[in-house]
Amino acid sequence: MTLIARLKSVLTLATTAAAVALGVVGTVGVGLVWAPPAMAQGMFGNAGMWSPPVNAKEIERLAEMLKLTGEQQASVKGVFDGMLAQHQKAADDLRKVLEEVQKEFQESQDGSVWRDMTKKFVEFGRFNEDLTKRFQDDVKLVLTDEQAQNWPKFERYLRRARGLVSPGGMQFVSGSAVDVIQLLDDQKVDEKTRAEIAPAVEQYETEMDRLLVERKKLEERQTKAQMEVLEKGGNFMENMGRWEEMFIESRDLMVKIRDLNSRVVRQVSSQLAEETRAKLDKAWNERSLPQVYGPSPVTNGFDQVAKFDDLTDDQKKQLDDLKAGYASQAKALNEKWAAAAREHEVAIKMQDMMMGGGGNESVREARKARRDLDRATYAKLREMLSPSQKEKLPERPNWRETGFQAQ
Repeated sequence: MTLIARLKSVLTLATTAAAVALGVVGTVGVGLVWAPPAMAQGMFGNAGMWSPPVNAKEIERLAEMLKLTGEQQASVKGVFDGMLAQHQKAADDLRKVLEEVQKEFQESQDGSVWRDMTKKFVEFGRFNEDLTKRFQDDVKLVLTDEQAQNWPKFERYLRRARGLVSPGGMQFVSGSAVDVIQLLDDQKVDEKTRAEIAPAVEQYETEMDRLLVERKKLEERQTKAQMEVLEKGGNFMENMGRWEEMFIESRDLMVKIRDLNSRVVRQVSSQLAEETRAKLDKAWNERSLPQVYGPSPVTNGFDQVAKFDDLTDDQKKQLDDLKAGYASQAKALNEKWAAAAREHEVAIKMQDMMMGGGGNESVREARKARRDLDRATYAKLREMLSPSQKEKLPERPNWRETGFQAQ
């Protein structure tokens, strides 16, 4: 994981830059100069870093892509089960080490234990790299020559499945954690259309793989640089300029990934039937900018009320009218919010992340405008309900306006 991904995990738990220790979570390991135990538990508890080199879903995709026979699938499953057992044992051992480190820190309050812990995560990362290579070599032994020729395609898929991820569910560069090929698969595009868009999809696969290989090299360089600081006893604040350079380098690469995804979605979308195009555009918006286009209290409220079995005909009409009005107003506000967010992303700096990553003034204004619409619409939704129905749709108080007064 690059410096940016590492910061994203840390900043959900840290409140000041001084409490953050730079490092990486990925195939190489985790680098920490210092971290309080609560922060460390959060980072080391990141689900992605404990995942095996290949999971069951990816094995199913391997069988599909390489057209494995039943006998071959059984052989691959045996190799997979063996790999999984080795990985699980190593992960369990590492968790036990972490527990001991936490106990030692509680007793000594010596932050240097986290530097020592880092070395264990580096070892774990290297173990996983070796385990991955041995697993792949063993799988290749059961392939025919024709199947082996398609192995690089599976490797590209695996790089997308593992590289286009968003630690902790956050994307501060929108669309940089989306696999357009998977997005298209989810839309169930018919065979005729799939053949028509195949050239664009194949070109995307090649271009994205080039960027992911580049990102892997960047991760390795950043890991090496961070570990050099770590070995010297590293001081976060003294190296701010260096961290900022790494951050910008990673950010710029993520923007390239975002732009490639956006371009290909537009290109492919223009070749789809109207209904499928609408579904693809909706899915792209929701996955690239979930904070803008994803479910909200209002849309969830609409869905909840629509299921009430005691709505009158008049209430049903009011609900339809309210949904239509909201959709119309939200569309313009969402487009403004999305545009502001994407513009901000290309210039975001590490300091912005340290301050919470809430965006610039344009982003904040656009977000507030949508939030105000949501709040007003939710109030109208409750107004159309009977007292008994309101009990099934709780009021949502504006906690931002909550005050505290002594009695």
